[in-house]
Amino acid sequence: MRAYYNSEMNKAFVQSSTQIVLFDFDEKGVCGSRILQNPLVGKNLNIVDWVPSEGFIIYSSRTTYNKEDIYFVDYLGAEPRLRFVLKDKLPGQVCYCVKKNALIYLEEDYCLQKLARCVWLSTIREDYGDELQGARNQEDETYEQIIEGEILAVIPDSYQKCSKIIVNFYGGVLVAIPLPHDVSFFSS
Repeated sequence: MRAYYNSEMNKAFVQSSTQIVLFDFDEKGVCGSRILQNPLVGKNLNIVDWVPSEGFIIYSSRTTYNKEDIYFVDYLGAEPRLRFVLKDKLPGQVCYCVKKNALIYLEEDYCLQKLARCVWLSTIREDYGDELQGARNQEDETYEQIIEGEILAVIPDSYQKCSKIIVNFYGGVLVAIPLPHDVSFFSS
């Protein structure tokens, strides 16, 4: 089981292999809880992050051909539902930026050049709301929207052969850090 706590919203989230448990706290202790079935049961999942301000749990799961799918599970309704999916991304190279409320990930384009892309969680429901509303009108319980984030930057040529690159915002600047640190951080 994994547990997460958000001090700003005074909420906690616990994940087991089949269930999601949400807790609300007040000054006395637990004031409410919900036990939900995970809609992705049976998949080998890693939790990328929990974003209670937007009502999402973000998971990653390895696929064939050494790629990852990124899943956005919406738990605001009566039952949690898989809403959005990023397909076939570079494995282990996704992170959530709290200050920007954005999911940043790497992918390779058709020329195998690495790109940093971003999904803005504050606008994700607005950006894809029409498709979701259409699915709700048809009462399609399993509807999921395959999405792509916007391109933030092309990874510098000196980093293109690195197997893992961490990309995130630091002090308002997008920074790419290769791991292991076998490539010079600042290149000329």
